[in-house]
Amino acid sequence: MNKYISIFPVVVLLLLSSPSVSALAVTDAELHSHLNQQLDARVYLQKVDKSDLSTLKIAVREVMDSGEDMPNIQCELKEDQQGHYISLTTEDPIREPVVRFMLELNWSKGHLIREYDLIMDPQ
Repeated sequence: MNKYISIFPVVVLLLLSSPSVSALAVTDAELHSHLNQQLDARVYLQKVDKSDLSTLKIAVREVMDSGEDMPNIQCELKEDQQGHYISLTTEDPIREPVVRFMLELNWSKGHLIREYDLIMDPQ
């Protein structure tokens, strides 16, 4: 019993000295466009620290072996009343009913890759 009492302060000190972990997360994509229109989608950031925004780098990558032509998707970090989000747009209309891509996020405290499949409604 005395052995456990002497270990307790050490465990508490180890737990208190652990570095904090930033767990940036992303939502599902909100699609605001239809087939044969320019892509207009949003992916909101969750659990984001303001300090992470200055080091955040965003890239859109092609899904390996998708067998489809990847549209040229531009991404930009924006903010509205709901919070920070990644705006995904294209200059050209989307002609394929499914758009597949990977969103890659790198920041000072971590790295995140998420795959998205957008199903374009013909209206």
